[in-house]
Amino acid sequence: MKKAFSILVVLILYGTQLFAQVKFIASASKTSLGIGEQFELKFSIKGNANQFFPPDLSDFQVLYGPNASFNQTVNNGDTTFDILYKYILVAKKEGAFDIGAATIVVSGQTFSSNSFKINVKGHFQAGQQQIKLLYPSAEDSTRATLADTKTLSKQIFIHTEADKTHTYVGEQIKVNYKLYTRVDIVKGQLEKIPALKGGRIKDVVNPNGQENPWTVEKVNGIYYRATIIKQFMIYPEHVGDLTIPALTIDAVLKITEKGTLGDSSNNYHQLNYQLKSMPVIVHVKALSSK
Repeated sequence: MKKAFSILVVLILYGTQLFAQVKFIASASKTSLGIGEQFELKFSIKGNANQFFPPDLSDFQVLYGPNASFNQTVNNGDTTFDILYKYILVAKKEGAFDIGAATIVVSGQTFSSNSFKINVKGHFQAGQQQIKLLYPSAEDSTRATLADTKTLSKQIFIHTEADKTHTYVGEQIKVNYKLYTRVDIVKGQLEKIPALKGGRIKDVVNPNGQENPWTVEKVNGIYYRATIIKQFMIYPEHVGDLTIPALTIDAVLKITEKGTLGDSSNNYHQLNYQLKSMPVIVHVKALSSK
């Protein structure tokens, strides 16, 4: 009994120490600015957060983000994680606006960042110059190389997830189109998904129009930012093979000269890039054959 109690105490102390090491801090490059002025919003995380939920930023125009960078350090067998989520925002109107607390999930426990106010007064005259610094010129955007397209397939991709690939007529199939990325996305246009042959499709919309959160996921030993960009429920109507169609996105990516993760420097160019998921085959049997 004493041994069991000792193990319980050790586990409690270990868990307390683990969560005590988690730090989650929100900061802004400036808190007093004018209409049209841009500022940088950062969420710094010390800990292996696998989910990130930003605050409501609807009082501002989001020019860029969320952009995430990761750093993993191993020291004497101990692994530490440093994660940074970054936004570029623009003030839209005068007033005092709250940047509420963001939340993260670490080992099943939720942590919240600090919150603060942004004060906006008057107009900022140099706003267009700032935006030019954020978005390269058309000349810069033509500097894509063949190396970009060869390496990008491992840096950003869409994966189609179906909860079953063998089913029966009329049985529901849940389909997620999930985006994984290690590069920054300036903008993206989702193309119309081809019609589904042999089944009915129902679009799943989040309550209150909320976007799906970004998470951090490890694929083949590499960390990615990931989010579900589209979700469907499919109901097969005929026996045979049902093809879940590919999803296509026409995107503009921000590529650093090293061709990997984005950074805060201006040493980058824009690249037009088309993302396309792989179709998934579902084998459908007659209901009576169960």
